[in-house]
Amino acid sequence: MRIAESFNYKWVRYNEYTKYGIKYTEDVTVVKDVDIWKGCDVPLCVSIMKITGSDGSCRYWGLSSTFIPQNAREVFELYELRTQIEERHRQIKKFWYINKFSSPEKSLIEAHVLFTLLTYSLIQLYLNKKHLNVLANKTITSLRSEEQMGINNVIVYSGDYFAVLDLDDYTEIIVDLHDEARLRLQKWIKGFKNRDKFRGG
Repeated sequence: MRIAESFNYKWVRYNEYTKYGIKYTEDVTVVKDVDIWKGCDVPLCVSIMKITGSDGSCRYWGLSSTFIPQNAREVFELYELRTQIEERHRQIKKFWYINKFSSPEKSLIEAHVLFTLLTYSLIQLYLNKKHLNVLANKTITSLRSEEQMGINNVIVYSGDYFAVLDLDDYTEIIVDLHDEARLRLQKWIKGFKNRDKFRGG
């Protein structure tokens, strides 16, 4: 980091994202032929990432390797790919029950493994095609938890019945309600609010 700053290395924008209301920017650079560590007989390339927050925060982290990158971004792109592969392995082993064999027969075990991997691959392809890559890293357990918490859905109750609706679908239904149904819904919502206030008091 000190070498990069002292010799005015060029920083390249790698990524931008927002987390908890704070906007972060990631800039990267690479310092080649580093031989400052005693006991290391080979020159290293150190790729450095600087993460700057809109709240004034700034932190660094780096990757050291004998690999010589073509540009400052390459090492971090490869590292991100590696973590994606490890995450896929973790999901298949822990959450897709690939080792839960119901029979000792070799053919059935092979069928179980093949169908599990085929199903997983088809889901990943679907998520990628629909631009839902953010869901690709989530396990079945975490997706179910989010659904139960209503993060991605709206749950509508009526007596002993309920429906789990996508937020867009629910909004579309509300917009298309006739005046009588909309007024009745508004009355129910006000009634629920008053009931909750009464309980809270």
